[in-house]
Amino acid sequence: MKSLFMIIFVFLGCSTTNPNFNDKKTIFQEKQISFEKSLNDLISAINKKQYDRVNQFIYKKYGLYVLYNPGVGTHFWNFSFFKKVVDKFTFAFNEKIKCDLKYASIPPKCAGVIEEKGKAVKGCLADDTKNSHLKKVLSEAAIYSLTFGCTKTEEEARNSKEFQRIKKIENGFEKSVRIEEDVTFTFSYLNGSWYLVMIDLSDCSA
Repeated sequence: MKSLFMIIFVFLGCSTTNPNFNDKKTIFQEKQISFEKSLNDLISAINKKQYDRVNQFIYKKYGLYVLYNPGVGTHFWNFSFFKKVVDKFTFAFNEKIKCDLKYASIPPKCAGVIEEKGKAVKGCLADDTKNSHLKKVLSEAAIYSLTFGCTKTEEEARNSKEFQRIKKIENGFEKSVRIEEDVTFTFSYLNGSWYLVMIDLSDCSA
C-alpha cells in the first residue's frame, strides 16, 4: 500500500503543470490581445481622421519617428502630433488603411513577395522586432541623417546624444506591422500600453 501511494505521488508530481509557465502564457496572450485591439483602434482613428485619438498612441517622451527616402538615403523626422505627419506625407494617407492582420516573418524592404509554405502572404503582416533588420532601421536612418552634408563623421554621429537616445528607443521596439510594401508601423510596449513609435515610409526607389 505504501509503495502504491509513492507511485501515485510521483505521478502527480511529474504531471503537475508549472504555474509559472501558465502565468507567462496568460500574460503573453493578454499582451497579444491588447496589441491587436490597440492596432485596430489606431487604424480606425487614422481612417476617420480623428488625429487627437491618434496622438494618444504617441509616447510624449519619444515622439513619433518617420523614415522616408526623398532621394538617395533614408532620412528621419520626429513628430509630436500626427496631423503634422499627414500634412508632410500626404501620399501615405490618401486611402483608408485596410488591415486583415496575419502573423508572418517580415523580410527586409525590397526583398520581393513574402511567402509562407510556398504561398504568397498578403494583408497586414505583424512580426516581433527580434528580427535584426527591424531592430536597426531607425539607427541606420539616423546615421545617414546625422552625417548628411558632412555635418558629422560617422563616429561623431554614433557618439552623439541624439543617436544614443535613438538606440535606446530602438531597443524597446517590440512589434512591427507591414501595412503594405512601403508602409510599416513599429510599436513599443511602455507602462502597460502600446505606442506607435515609428512609421517607415521608405521605398525601393533610392
